[in-house]
Amino acid sequence: MASDLHDRLQRQFDRFKLFPEAGRQGDFFLVRGDAFIAFLDARKLIEDEVLPALHGLERD
Repeated sequence: MASDLHDRLQRQFDRFKLFPEAGRQGDFFLVRGDAFIAFLDARKLIEDEVLPALHGLERD
């Protein structure tokens, strides 16, 4: 596990604090583009680094 994983994950979640909640307008749910990119970045970090690190802890 990378020693800076906690810090990178914290920075990623701090990005979410910058975005107001999106809302539903009519039949659409609007999300700002930069908020969506932050979500995708977080998802990639979780899939590629957080989950494997957690699975590694189960084996120890």
